[in-house]
Amino acid sequence: MALLEVTEQLGSEGVPFSEYMSEMLRASAALASEEAATVDDAVPRAVVDLLSEPMTAAESVGTLLLATLAAKARDDEVGDEDLLRVMALAAVLAARFETYLAERASAYVS
Repeated sequence: MALLEVTEQLGSEGVPFSEYMSEMLRASAALASEEAATVDDAVPRAVVDLLSEPMTAAESVGTLLLATLAAKARDDEVGDEDLLRVMALAAVLAARFETYLAERASAYVS
């Protein structure tokens, strides 16, 4: 499944911010293939730097959460509505996990 295909479909359906996800995917693909010169000049340098960073441990855990959940949903033949609900929660948790870890660690430093 091509991520860019999905984000472009979402864009055609009017989903907010999907064009930025498509932009990010194109920039990430260009950087991964060492075609950094093809990254759109409209993409800020800070974004290019962010996309160039290696995956963090928290992002790795988020990846495993989403992949395991998708496989379980497939195996359990979860319906679309239930899948959307659980993936929404999982996506939020995965996206916020790094911040959660940082906040949790700072609570112990104080």
